[in-house]
Amino acid sequence: MRGFYENGIVFGVAIILFIGLIISLSPVGNLSVQSTPSGASVYLDGSYKGTTPLTLSSISTGSHSIRLALSGYYDCTRSATVSSGQTISIDCVMTPVPTQPPPTTGCSSYHYTINGKTVSGTCCGNLQTSMRCENGVCSQTYTCNGKPVS
Repeated sequence: MRGFYENGIVFGVAIILFIGLIISLSPVGNLSVQSTPSGASVYLDGSYKGTTPLTLSSISTGSHSIRLALSGYYDCTRSATVSSGQTISIDCVMTPVPTQPPPTTGCSSYHYTINGKTVSGTCCGNLQTSMRCENGVCSQTYTCNGKPVS
């Protein structure tokens, strides 16, 4: 009986060591995610992981998509290729979404340049500015009493 017990312990220890070896050889790496300003939500391959600054451990090797989102800022999207045992750093400087000024009433003068064309004039009534942004590229239009200014 004594030999069986000792062999059982040796066998159990061997299994634990083998499992530990498999875990240590698993192809994983880490991601260190920063943003300016901090506090951005971090999404790894579409799944929420926390807020910046954030270190994600045991990330499977290969290509991953990282998206940072913060209210009042454009999303920041990056791709990263994680290598076994390595830490990849992601640092996003968040770009603020422009705010739109309130409409003005009374007579207002305007002077602006859009696509290289400068336009100046005066609007008596309701001068409004509209801003449209796609993929970080913004365009601005002006209307006077609902009619485009050109």
